[in-house]
Amino acid sequence: MAKYGPKGARLLCLPRAWTPQFVLWPEEIVEALLDARSEQEAVAWQSIQHLFKDDAEIILRSSIVGETIWDRGTYESVRLSHKPLEWSHIKDALERIAQSAPQKKVAIIVQKFLPPSEAGEFGNVLRVSKTRDQWELSARGEGEVYQTDRVNTQRDTPPPVDHPLSARSGISRERFFGPVGAWVNNELVRGTTHRINCEWILSEGVFWIVQLDAEDEDVFGINPHQITIEKWQQTVDQKTELIVYPTKDDIQRWDKLRVLKELYEEKSQHSPRLYLLTCNTLLNRTNDPSFRTKLELEFRTLFANNIVIRTSGLANLEKQTNLPRTDCLTPSEAVDWCFNTLSHLQSEGTGIDGLAFVIHRFIAARASAWVRVDPANPVAEVHGTWGLPDALQYCPYDNWEVHVDSQDVTEYPDYKSHILLAAGDGKWRYERVRNDVARHQSIAKKNILDITTRSMEIAKRLGRPMHIMWFVACSDPSDQEVNIPWYWTEAHKTEEHIGRQRPRLFKAAGFDDLNQVGKLRRKYPNLAIDLQPKTIELFRDNKFLKAVADAAVEHSVPVYMRGSSLSHAYYQLQKNGCTVILLGDKDHVRVRKQAQFGKLVRDGIPGKIASKKEHAVTITVPSSIKQAFLIAKFVEELLEVREATTDDERRSELADIYEVLRGLIAATGNTLAEIAEAADRKRSKLGGFDAGAILLETSLPSAHSGEAVLSPSDQDLEQIRMIDGETYEIPFTFFGFSPIGMQKVLRVEQLGIEIIVVLNKDHFRISLHATPQQMKLDL
Repeated sequence: MAKYGPKGARLLCLPRAWTPQFVLWPEEIVEALLDARSEQEAVAWQSIQHLFKDDAEIILRSSIVGETIWDRGTYESVRLSHKPLEWSHIKDALERIAQSAPQKKVAIIVQKFLPPSEAGEFGNVLRVSKTRDQWELSARGEGEVYQTDRVNTQRDTPPPVDHPLSARSGISRERFFGPVGAWVNNELVRGTTHRINCEWILSEGVFWIVQLDAEDEDVFGINPHQITIEKWQQTVDQKTELIVYPTKDDIQRWDKLRVLKELYEEKSQHSPRLYLLTCNTLLNRTNDPSFRTKLELEFRTLFANNIVIRTSGLANLEKQTNLPRTDCLTPSEAVDWCFNTLSHLQSEGTGIDGLAFVIHRFIAARASAWVRVDPANPVAEVHGTWGLPDALQYCPYDNWEVHVDSQDVTEYPDYKSHILLAAGDGKWRYERVRNDVARHQSIAKKNILDITTRSMEIAKRLGRPMHIMWFVACSDPSDQEVNIPWYWTEAHKTEEHIGRQRPRLFKAAGFDDLNQVGKLRRKYPNLAIDLQPKTIELFRDNKFLKAVADAAVEHSVPVYMRGSSLSHAYYQLQKNGCTVILLGDKDHVRVRKQAQFGKLVRDGIPGKIASKKEHAVTITVPSSIKQAFLIAKFVEELLEVREATTDDERRSELADIYEVLRGLIAATGNTLAEIAEAADRKRSKLGGFDAGAILLETSLPSAHSGEAVLSPSDQDLEQIRMIDGETYEIPFTFFGFSPIGMQKVLRVEQLGIEIIVVLNKDHFRISLHATPQQMKLDL
């Protein structure tokens, strides 16, 4: 790797019959060539003569020492088609590649170029699947058109390594590549945790692997679990003239004010404080310096910095989505934005009488969600992701189905490669999520239950099906974790498209791309638009969404998108008449038909379920069996207490524990009074647990006997201890300290495995994995 770079070294690991002819120049040779050392130039030139005989073209691929799969596309490769090919052409290509990798050691793959009739990628990276046997095969067509298929290689037999990968009649492309994936897993990366991505071409009836990248440990991405969430501060209560605290009439007049009012009960503790600046207030004051100065002073007085401004329409009209809004602004930036936005709205002929700016301080959140609830349906649907809610318009997301009455949750986590965050300069930017946590659930179960329960209460209070946007896991001024409902819309219909054949997808990143849809539709009858806007601004641009919908309707093609069906973008596309298919949608019926539990519930739960027109299947167990269920329930409720974040939540969970304890006492034939009396006797003899004394060890008396004083950081009291090379001991303190859903990795070196233990609310999950091994390359 240090000599040839990872791409060059991995190409050496492949069977020679599977790759085009190539020559590797190690980094020290490339350095000499760039320094124009004539003796090395002659040797290098001679080493590649066989690659371009008979006027064949060659391609110089970069292989940068230390690069990872996360650097793909960063460094240049150069195709040379000169006739005749001269050393000066090689030298120019080398300099171009070196310029793309400043301060890097550069190795070069000189490869015979084979004109492809097809090209694509084949990989089992974590983005594709949780398991290494599931691969994704993509094939590129004209322009940005591509097609993807899934391949399970678990039962495939590796092909012979001394034969070319010749295409065979009657064998589909995905079935042809299955054995190749089996060889990679069983020969190339066996005993390691590497995932692989191959670039392939089809030339004259033969498949060739032209590049191989390995996905290994990711040390550069962000771990969303570890982001510090800035405390949410309410706006300073000051009397101002231009930016005003809304009256009751204002709240009824402006949509975004009324919506927030509807989401909260009276005097709710965490209701955000919003301010109002009408567009009419700004009219004809653009060039008034004193007015601008006064407005800036009011912004500074009320909000200091991190100002967020949103545009609101009138409350009695159809809700307008994706109206202009800001990232985080300074007071002077806020003034400029207001005037610039007003000017833009006027230039488009928008009536400003029906528009106003709603202003607040930025609210940081670890995650965000849309919740779909219907008072007539006990099942709520949640789409959530890390960071700010705009990401739900176009990015992959996690999906939950929650039976609100029974608190049963079904999770469908997805791979979420990016998080939308507010950067230090106030701009909202996408940052890459660390690969090993990208499939973690973005929202904890306790928060899912909180936002679905409260959403259902809101829907019942307002008497309608609705979609509610939430900021999740915010930090309030007292450092308590809170969930904040932010906006709601009428529930719109979502469509199922289960069983649809995989189309050829055309990546639409901007307005210009839409001009190609007609031509590509004539060439590819099963074309579909893959909506991937290239800028954050396009995410909220209703004109762009209208143009996408118009192109889709005109040429009878569906639109594929990665975002949520509960988002504004989905609604706008549907509203404009096109068929929208979600790439992340789950192939399951969204209304729950049957759910299995097998756990102890309170006596009134079956009746409550029946009142919702659902059938509850229950059995009554004898006391001997009930005791075991009560013990399991006791542990579950103890964990609920640990996860509670407010006094009300703790009281509620402790009440559950008390009720389980009462049931356990009765099941053992005792009374509460008898147990309380026995507890008092023990307390008088040995004390209670008030002092927090932790027994670490015992030993015979010595001159240095005495009480050791340790802070919690001096000893990991929840530590899983290794007894010997093959045995671990998990103490009961694991239940008290281990975060819910967090992985604990136990390594058994002698067996070459890792045991991953995850504590969940009502169960353990244990999985086994082979430990990483160093790849041995005979170079």
